[in-house]
Amino acid sequence: LYVFSKCVMKVFLKNIRLNKFGKVSLVLVMLVKKRGRGKGAGKRRAKNLNRGQVIGVGVDNIIWPGLNAPIIKGRDLIKRTKLPPDPERQARLIKLRDSMGTFKMLRLSPTERGWSGSKMPGRSIGPPDSINEYNFDGFDTKVLEFKTVFCMKANAGRYRRISVVTVTGNKNGLAGFALGKAADSKAALRRAKNRAGQKLMYIERYNNHTVYHDFFTQFCNTRIFVEKRPEGHGLICHRAIKTICEIIGIKDLYAKVEGSTNLQNIVKAFFLGLLKQVSYIYDSDYDIHHCIQI
Repeated sequence: LYVFSKCVMKVFLKNIRLNKFGKVSLVLVMLVKKRGRGKGAGKRRAKNLNRGQVIGVGVDNIIWPGLNAPIIKGRDLIKRTKLPPDPERQARLIKLRDSMGTFKMLRLSPTERGWSGSKMPGRSIGPPDSINEYNFDGFDTKVLEFKTVFCMKANAGRYRRISVVTVTGNKNGLAGFALGKAADSKAALRRAKNRAGQKLMYIERYNNHTVYHDFFTQFCNTRIFVEKRPEGHGLICHRAIKTICEIIGIKDLYAKVEGSTNLQNIVKAFFLGLLKQVSYIYDSDYDIHHCIQI
């Protein structure tokens, strides 16, 4: 036995008011909104409503001995007293809360900027901290890599840390690089900077402006071809290699990176090539030849 019932089709949108339809569309827009873009402009942050408030001071302006006032003043015992209301208190709190609501983007002068806007890679963070009585006068440290890394721990789960690679030097042949990791960015920057100051090495330069000769260097799958250039040519190379050369004191050089562009591999490969250079004087002494400069 089949029973057929009449079905009336209705559109649900005609029963929704305009303000409700606006809310529905807003929810749909929020669901498909792109995330992870931008630098936080217009971003709302949680406000600390306790900021600006003092314990014992409220809407009713009352003196509480032992809380917001001393118990004894001279030889007199202070009693609880109600003072006239302060009309400006609420206005001050509202003004203070409004000042915390907006996101202020970090503004840097053109000389302080790194490779890309206000991001850390390419920016200077000053000389390493002094060790005992030795001060790193004339040294400068620049950030080469700044990223967030994660590792899994048995008791803490996904553990987040900041990884920083820095290079430090005195722009006169002395330089070093290091990797530092920490839970927050300031500690990671300080750790990487101080480690780089403890791993200094001297780099030979030809006439204090370029490398001694053309060379090829490789680390893992990163290959770098470095060529000697005359004075005034400039640094035509990868931005990380350019930053390293500025810290060392190399002013003229051409370098071509092939294969993997992993930044840590580029740094290690370039330093290996610089350390394996052979000066003309050492080469002539080794082969028992005379060295003549033309």
